[in-house]
Amino acid sequence: MDTNNNIEKEILALVKQKVSLIEYENYFSQLKYNPNASKSDIAFFYAPNKVLCTTITAKYGALLKEILSQNKVGMHLAHSVDVRIEVAPKIQVNAQSNINYKAVKTSVKDSYTFENFVVGSCNNTVYEIAKKVAQSDTPPYNPVLFYGGTGLGKTHILNAIGNHALEKHKKVVLVTSEDFLTDFLKHLDNKNMDSFKKKYRHCDFFLLDDAQFLQGKPKLEEEFFHTFNELHANSKQIVLISDRSPKNIAGLEDRLKSRFEWGITAKVMPPDLETKLSIVKQKCQLNKITLPEEVMEYIAQHISDNIRQMEGAIIKISVNANLMNATIDLNLAKTVLEDLQKDHAEGSSLENILLAVAQSLNLKSSEIKVSSRQKNVALARKLVVYFARLYTPNPTLLLAQFLDLKDHSSISKMYSGVKKMLEEEKSPFILSLREEIKNRLNELNELNDKKTAFNSSE
Repeated sequence: MDTNNNIEKEILALVKQKVSLIEYENYFSQLKYNPNASKSDIAFFYAPNKVLCTTITAKYGALLKEILSQNKVGMHLAHSVDVRIEVAPKIQVNAQSNINYKAVKTSVKDSYTFENFVVGSCNNTVYEIAKKVAQSDTPPYNPVLFYGGTGLGKTHILNAIGNHALEKHKKVVLVTSEDFLTDFLKHLDNKNMDSFKKKYRHCDFFLLDDAQFLQGKPKLEEEFFHTFNELHANSKQIVLISDRSPKNIAGLEDRLKSRFEWGITAKVMPPDLETKLSIVKQKCQLNKITLPEEVMEYIAQHISDNIRQMEGAIIKISVNANLMNATIDLNLAKTVLEDLQKDHAEGSSLENILLAVAQSLNLKSSEIKVSSRQKNVALARKLVVYFARLYTPNPTLLLAQFLDLKDHSSISKMYSGVKKMLEEEKSPFILSLREEIKNRLNELNELNDKKTAFNSSE
């Protein structure tokens, strides 16, 4: 690969870490980097048509600027890098291309299959449920809801179901809740709801990504409620993906929460070390990048459980090695990946720690703040103490008050108990749970940072 292609791959790999798979395929998969026009403080890109140029600029321009300014990719070494997206030369935009662009909103990505999904102990249950659903002529469970943290393969498994169903000549609709909302509003404005209902209710498989974003939108929830009921009544398979369990989707109507739990729910757990290493090896093969075994092991051990971040790390090592004309070894990998290993959990608030633990254990925050003999609540309270001692400067007395503990000396016992379990490594569940909570903390803290930056810019 030449240097310019490497720069493009690194930029797109960084984008993949920030957006959903469907967003990436819809908007960024056709984006091309223009090295000839680009300079230190400005990056030029080509898109195949004006619609994509306008959409990406409006919706993701700020994200691209942030990525280029913070990561110093290729020649873009300026403190602030601007972005320009233009229509690619010598490309005719005809009616058919516009039809394809609209159709991709509900299409299935054919590169995500059961065959190339890396199966481990962390996701075997989800994999088996998904295969059974895809292979059955009538829904074995309805609906199916898979939930878990970002970048764990939920969207991959959703597309794999869609691809298998398409092989059986089934009618499949795969859509994000955001695109479902956009389509709903468009048909509502055009007073053409019959067309909308036909599109989403007359299918064999209805696959919805990011189901948690339905919450807080009464008209959309009403429409989805009726869509769900009709599909279910006609024995059409419904599969939903969410970042949390139904009962933890705050603001979602109770009648929808109830329906989400009619069938089966399964949690996608963070990958264990063995599975992470298998994922790293697979991503190296897909990207045609050769890494020494010790470098692949280092990525698996030190980069987060987010699969997109692991792939981004692989590409970043390759790009930097090419730019520096250096041999890839462990020292190079450590240097290149130093910024990816920063622990964003540092400086977490007690509220974020409480929320991360609650989401990971499928509990409400209010349940954890009250002493209980229930095993999962007791464990949750210990984990809050552990992470609070690890990442916050809060004194023991304040932490005891936060958890409504009369005797603050019990804080030390709770912390030591969790620490001992982790050090002995006798419980894979606890080790996996620790990584999941850390990932959720990272996400919550990064979200808070973005909100702070946005508010300060106003």
